[in-house]
Amino acid sequence: MTHRWLLLFAALAITSTIFGRASAEEALVKRVKTTWRAQDGSTIDDILSHVGNVAHFIPRGWEVGQKSDSEDPGFLSWSRSQSDEADDEYTITGDISASGVISLGPAYAKTMELGWRPFALSLIAREVADEYPQPKDDLWRLQLSVDCKITGPSYFTRGGIIIFTKKNHEAWQPASFFKVPGPLV
Repeated sequence: MTHRWLLLFAALAITSTIFGRASAEEALVKRVKTTWRAQDGSTIDDILSHVGNVAHFIPRGWEVGQKSDSEDPGFLSWSRSQSDEADDEYTITGDISASGVISLGPAYAKTMELGWRPFALSLIAREVADEYPQPKDDLWRLQLSVDCKITGPSYFTRGGIIIFTKKNHEAWQPASFFKVPGPLV
């Protein structure tokens, strides 16, 4: 009879530990989903749903990493196709510092901070670079036309161009912050 009580107590302790960890994981994921915002105001769920419509991006699920004194890491796993195996998954990390600041990584995910369009473009550019090997001394240039919906003189906020370049097997690099075509008058 005593063994049954010990077994029941052990089962309850294990269950509460598992469910306590699950509720902590859910709280961390909920915090990232409700707190983090891109520069354009989009939530992480907004970005994931938009990017999934235009790029090969299939979110798989959230996980919580090992907590440290300085941060709480959360991971979003994703793949390029539904048929990809678990080994073919990629991850985006959201680290929550003790002060509540959320930072994204790895480097390709940093474009998510700008909004879903830059993130989608970075994923597409990365896939193109992976699928089509570049010859030596190859130079790529990506030019985006943009309009900013902010107050200010139109020569500064309308009809702008953002340029990225990529040489050989190097990463995409910004070649301009915000260039205005033609002379400034």
